[in-house]
Amino acid sequence: MPFVVWVGFPPGNVEFTAGASRVARSSPGVLRGFCPDCGTSLTYGRDPDYDTDEPILYVSAATLDDPDAFPPTEVVWYSQRPRWFSLSVDIPLHDTISPDHADRAYNAALDRK
Repeated sequence: MPFVVWVGFPPGNVEFTAGASRVARSSPGVLRGFCPDCGTSLTYGRDPDYDTDEPILYVSAATLDDPDAFPPTEVVWYSQRPRWFSLSVDIPLHDTISPDHADRAYNAALDRK
């Protein structure tokens, strides 16, 4: 699949009903959760040691009980898609990160200096 759909929640609002995920630091500042039995990607989050913004835990929409409950509101990194893949949707398509996320990341970097 050429994409993943993430749904962001405050970490305290996420509950796993079939066991706990295992978390790994995949790169500096990034925590990824996965199923310890099959390896399915479950979550993406920022390491609190690197990111002081309000924490958001992103959950793979494909793993939700009802993935239709959270339709996408924007597409990021659209320029990185395979050439054969296109979307015809009425939501913003950003070639890179969305302006809102870019502003937060820039301000967080300034705060760390």
